[in-house]
Amino acid sequence: MSFLRAATFFALALGATAHTNLHGVYVGTGSPPSNDYNCVRPATNNNPITDYSSSAMICNTVTGVAANTCTASPGDTVTMIWHEHSMQETIAVGGAHHGPIQAYIAKVSSASQTSVTGLSWTKIYSGGLYTDGLWATDIANNNKGLIRVTLPCDLAPGDYLLRSELIALHSASGANGAQLYVGCAQLRVGGSATGMKSTPTSLPGYSAQDPGLLINIYGTLTSYKAPGPSVYLPTCSETNWQTKQLPQATAGTTSLPASATATAGVYP
Repeated sequence: MSFLRAATFFALALGATAHTNLHGVYVGTGSPPSNDYNCVRPATNNNPITDYSSSAMICNTVTGVAANTCTASPGDTVTMIWHEHSMQETIAVGGAHHGPIQAYIAKVSSASQTSVTGLSWTKIYSGGLYTDGLWATDIANNNKGLIRVTLPCDLAPGDYLLRSELIALHSASGANGAQLYVGCAQLRVGGSATGMKSTPTSLPGYSAQDPGLLINIYGTLTSYKAPGPSVYLPTCSETNWQTKQLPQATAGTTSLPASATATAGVYP
């Protein structure tokens, strides 16, 4: 058996043993909350989504809302917490579940509204594959299941849903083989910013033929672009905002960003 076939077989064998959910978020520095689903809408289950046209692609919950809403300001850091079962775990996802992690944000009338259809989403973070061979999922595992994103500095006051997705590509060489895990957090943003000047997108909006979802990750990859639009870059403080994010591909390009290990050190 060739190395490529063996690696693919091994990944498929692990596929049923490791799932994940967005288990919580917190704003600013400090330690993660001890309770599950802090400001996060509980997921329907921790099974992957493979129907990319499903309404589960939006928030992966039927009618549930979070028990609380996190308060934030434009430019704040929000840490997303990914685990398989509970907050007591130390990694985001096990097995060979390598792939990107992304974040979108949408303004809502109320953070606790149950309807999530028809919202206008803006991508504010995308971590994929880096030149040292690490995927965003590897970085999350190294960081105890945590991935940090910085809210745009021009985010207008109001209620928002922050949507995070983790994409496992270990079985993505066939159509609908990519496994998506999705969760939404509830935020209430203060301040006096005038609002993002972005071109929003709608969800669900991915295709099974998207090259970011239909890919064999066990070959030699010289480029990778995660599915969806480019990351929004606010003009109010663009350079500062970008340096707060983990390394990611330049908006609109597919080239691999530089090594992630130097700037993605473990944080509590």
